[in-house]
Amino acid sequence: MTTILPAKPVHSTFSEPVQFRARLQTYSNLPPELTIRAVDFEPQNARYFEAYRRSLPFTESGQVIHINTPHARRKKRDPATPPDPENVQRALFRARRRLKDAVKELSPTALLTLTSRNRLNDLDRAYRAWGRFLTLVRQADPEFAGVVVPELHASGLHWHLHVAVRTVLGHKLLRRCWHIALSWLDGVRVTKTLRGAEAPGNVDLKYGSRGSDAAGRAARIAKYIGKYLSKDLHSQFGRKSYAPTKNISVAESQRFYLAALSAEEARLEALRILGFSEEQAAAVSFWTPDEKLAYVAFRESQWPPPG
Repeated sequence: MTTILPAKPVHSTFSEPVQFRARLQTYSNLPPELTIRAVDFEPQNARYFEAYRRSLPFTESGQVIHINTPHARRKKRDPATPPDPENVQRALFRARRRLKDAVKELSPTALLTLTSRNRLNDLDRAYRAWGRFLTLVRQADPEFAGVVVPELHASGLHWHLHVAVRTVLGHKLLRRCWHIALSWLDGVRVTKTLRGAEAPGNVDLKYGSRGSDAAGRAARIAKYIGKYLSKDLHSQFGRKSYAPTKNISVAESQRFYLAALSAEEARLEALRILGFSEEQAAAVSFWTPDEKLAYVAFRESQWPPPG
């Protein structure tokens, strides 16, 4: 897509306060996703008129107007203060979207679950074990990549890890590396796979069904591990809720405004910009929960647009 697209609203935000913006997220090995959202400029217009009425400069969203006072620094949230529920929901939405993008960029081959015998009793310790595990597996598979989501056990006493992975390693070697990593936390050196009561934890490795497409597998794994984000986000607000390995790099999404002023016309316009003909665009099915949002994950047969 070489067309220069409008990064700013196409129409005046005063004459047309509701306009549509598209977001195209691309991945290295999977077809992209397209999201079209209605943007309401009424709150921005109201702030502009209020600033004009008070003869003060216009401020961007989220900024505060200060009169004859130095610029106020943003205060850090007191950890003892319960987080605002709206902030938690916004953080959850952002985390789920970024997690999904990281998993789709990964294009995982399997789902890995790492458990322990009550050894991961805090989140920092769980991430330390994960870091040591990564060091070990990369000695055997330098291209190992994964996205990890910690989950607090139902007892509330310890953590285990759900990981979307792309690797050529088998269950036996992964289990051995996990045992070494868990023992390392306690300052114990082991050089073999431990069994029975000696085992400090376990490894469960599940591969996708044969014949399943990569895009569908990635979407299912992202949805599965994404549900664990919300379980402990409130109590662990402000902490890292998931972690992709450093060799996963998600491309920056392309955002552009559309000239269309209705939801249906906006979807057709976005598809035309991406290279779909009228007939091809009519065959694309969007998920549309309401008039403000439309979403589609293109299938491999739809991308790139047959032309």
